[in-house]
Amino acid sequence: MFDRYSSRLIAVVAIAAGGFVTGCQHAVQTVEAQAPSTESLHWLEGCWLSEDGNVEEVWARSRHGDQLFGFSVVSASGQREFFEQMRVDVGVEATTFYAYPAGRAATAFEGNADRDGQVTFVNPATDFPQKIHYRRDGQRLLATVSLIDGAQATSWQYAACPE
Repeated sequence: MFDRYSSRLIAVVAIAAGGFVTGCQHAVQTVEAQAPSTESLHWLEGCWLSEDGNVEEVWARSRHGDQLFGFSVVSASGQREFFEQMRVDVGVEATTFYAYPAGRAATAFEGNADRDGQVTFVNPATDFPQKIHYRRDGQRLLATVSLIDGAQATSWQYAACPE
């Protein structure tokens, strides 16, 4: 029923399919090797206390390595004035910072993790802040919130919390 041409065509299709499967396996291995990780943000982890002692910010990495969870508490005269919960999700294409101020619904800020000890998250659609920037400076953590153009900036300098 099959002539020589059909046999050759089947052989070519089988070889091409084998190459396709091998290519797919390579693609899967490449994606697995580039799985999202918070490793580039390891410098953010820990307990941080502002210079004046009124703001505490704590960050911890999830066991799975693809999220950071944080919270910030602002105090004055020994009383809590404000709190915020935070989460950073690291994806294949983007890193997203979610802020939950005073327990309200999340606001998402898009950014890219930088291996040089800094990261910036932006959301021009919000009133304020539109930009959140973290930078590690030696033993200090610097945080700045501002409008997208840097106007109305407020910054905090943190040191590691005392033991």
